[in-house]
Amino acid sequence: MSPPLTLQSLSVELDEWRKNRVKQGRLPDNIWTKTLKLLENHSMTQVSRELRISHEQIRNKLKKQDVSRGVPFTPFVEMKSPSIKHEKIDITLGNRVELKRADGASMIIEHLSDNALSILLAKFMRDL
Repeated sequence: MSPPLTLQSLSVELDEWRKNRVKQGRLPDNIWTKTLKLLENHSMTQVSRELRISHEQIRNKLKKQDVSRGVPFTPFVEMKSPSIKHEKIDITLGNRVELKRADGASMIIEHLSDNALSILLAKFMRDL
């Protein structure tokens, strides 16, 4: 049975491949398969940094994978959001909000008062 796939284990495997490769060879398919699998549990930034593979290389591989599966590439999707009026927002979430994008980037907002968070969210929703 093979050991579980982790960022660290793939990093070691990739370092070994880099030591033994001939010139600037392409990454083997099995390493790409493992790299894309890690994106299910890790952000692209984490994977890119740990494996020393650029975001662009990973995005290109993801696009190729989608094309081979017959998944159409959608560069932009417009979403209609309900309008929110600042006066009617009632925040009872606590003091931490985390926003994550599909590409793995995230933003954490902590220690804001309910009023400050309410204003921030109202402005954010208005700018959509």
